[in-house]
Amino acid sequence: MDFIQSDRFEESVAIIKKNMAPYYKELNLVWDDEAKLSRYKECSLWVIKIMNTEVGFYMAYEYEGMFYIAELHIDSNYRNKGYGTEALSKIREIAAESGYKEIRVGAFKNSGALKLYENFGFRREGETEYTHELVATT
Repeated sequence: MDFIQSDRFEESVAIIKKNMAPYYKELNLVWDDEAKLSRYKECSLWVIKIMNTEVGFYMAYEYEGMFYIAELHIDSNYRNKGYGTEALSKIREIAAESGYKEIRVGAFKNSGALKLYENFGFRREGETEYTHELVATT
């Protein structure tokens, strides 16, 4: 698995919007393209490749000395093949090598991603009305 840094934020935000639409609809949340794009442009964007095939991407940022995963998306054609877990393993390595002790991420309470993170070893540390805040050590 390779991570290739990218600047394809507009394309990535469109994918996020498509993937997150069911959650936003179920929770009656409003998606703001401009606000999301502005927020995500503050992140580092990495395309996830397996043998030259793009299988997904992730976005990460640092805040108050902590490493945050803003988004992790695996293309629906490549889900349930271990790529999400493999990506999290590599993200953990990168965070540890960069001196971070923890990785943090938020996930909708009703999302499949929550199970992925918890199976990987993230633990619930807090919650909002719609999300669980999760943390894992590096």
